[in-house]
Amino acid sequence: MMAIPLQRISLPETSQQSPASMYQDKRALGVTSATAALYEYITNSFSPSHLRVMEAGSGSGILCIMLQRAFPAWDITGLEIQASLHSISEANAVSLSLPLSFLCADLRSFTDDNKYDLIISNPPWQKAGHGLVSPNPERAICRTELCCTMPGLLAFCGRNLGSNKQAVLLYPSKRKEELLHEAAQAKLSLVNCLAVDNSTTIFHLHKG
Repeated sequence: MMAIPLQRISLPETSQQSPASMYQDKRALGVTSATAALYEYITNSFSPSHLRVMEAGSGSGILCIMLQRAFPAWDITGLEIQASLHSISEANAVSLSLPLSFLCADLRSFTDDNKYDLIISNPPWQKAGHGLVSPNPERAICRTELCCTMPGLLAFCGRNLGSNKQAVLLYPSKRKEELLHEAAQAKLSLVNCLAVDNSTTIFHLHKG
């Protein structure tokens, strides 16, 4: 981890936890207003009682850590394809003494026989071949659909959610029709959508 350019960030106090701090990779995407909006939507929409939760594309573990601190009864796993970010997330969980699990794996091929109650994700939002790709590999994978496309993520949700379970995803508002089409292919239906700002929407999906 010493070779990775790290940035220290503060975590707010919760009803369950005192203020704390953790690290993120400066080269990748860190905490944004979108992260905060996703956290707020999830904590306002779900019960703190036990749920088996997966974050697809967990990065340095920021959202997983925030949710575990807010809802200690949740069984949360973060899945991340980038080994450098995965190692930071594991170190963050250990330093904060949180019972989180982190997997370094590719969601395109990942399947867990023990299905999840909730899958959450703030995935890459820029379609490959559209717009500029960051010259920074870590940032490029986080922003552009190089390893995680919308169809791939929705298929992942379809495979790994239990029956009558839910997913909460963040995408550009302009991709709503595409998302609804791909969600239907994965047997997912729209429960709710909430505009975060003029360009971004939280999509709450249900697996029948």
